[in-house]
Amino acid sequence: MDGESISWHPGFYDMIQEEFDKYGDALDFKAEYQLSKEPLRIDVVVIKKPPGIVIDKNIGRIFRGHNIFEYKSPTDYVSVEDFKKVCAYAWLYSAETGAAMDDLTLSFVTAASPRALFGYCRSLGFAVEKRWGGVYYVTGCFVPVQVIVNGELDGGENLWLRNYRDDISVRDLKVILDETTKRGNAKKLQAYLYAILTANAETLKEVRDMRLSRELRDVICEIGLFDDALLERERAGVEEGKLEGKLEGAVLVLRLLRRGYTPEQLQEMWDAGTLPDIDAPE
Repeated sequence: MDGESISWHPGFYDMIQEEFDKYGDALDFKAEYQLSKEPLRIDVVVIKKPPGIVIDKNIGRIFRGHNIFEYKSPTDYVSVEDFKKVCAYAWLYSAETGAAMDDLTLSFVTAASPRALFGYCRSLGFAVEKRWGGVYYVTGCFVPVQVIVNGELDGGENLWLRNYRDDISVRDLKVILDETTKRGNAKKLQAYLYAILTANAETLKEVRDMRLSRELRDVICEIGLFDDALLERERAGVEEGKLEGKLEGAVLVLRLLRRGYTPEQLQEMWDAGTLPDIDAPE
């Protein structure tokens, strides 16, 4: 499927909350924050509710009170123009909300390392430093800036963000589906799952036999990526179980008839649920 036709941004909002799940009560997330009456919106703003809370997570250690995220889908990249635009967002956000400039940070999330942007930043006298795998700090700008290259992130600390791509491996997809099943958060992550499963539909075919929660399976079926073949296999399993039960019941009745029970007696015992259990063969 063409990556441009996939709506990645709604899932990014879901996923960034999941990345900070340990701080769910301490952070307030706002999707497509409207800066003005014009159609000018920030992808995600993360606001510290207790201002003094320390976020001990690689992509959140830079945080101040108000943290602006600019997200680029796997088919896009962070350009120099994007950098300038988001810097302008910071000033607009401060003007509209009253947030102090020294209480703001900027985060850019991209699938590919933005070499041109890093070169531009260095030309302005800014320093670009790799702080952790996939997390780069740009210092010298008027606000703290980080660039997150999600494909370079550690899967242990950034499971959701690292795998928010269109080239996820079978192994990583299994981990995502297994973790979603364990947490029971498929409905919460529906937009996120829609994006990665649609973008990685071929990979999904290779994990169809995983044991998934009913909630997760229903979400995948709603997306339309599990065709009727999966459902038919499930129905076949149920029907096979019913058939086996009927056959076992028929064998039992036959054995009881051979032992002298009348059909009337068997019907009465059947209705009462008191059919004798005969395990030994004739």
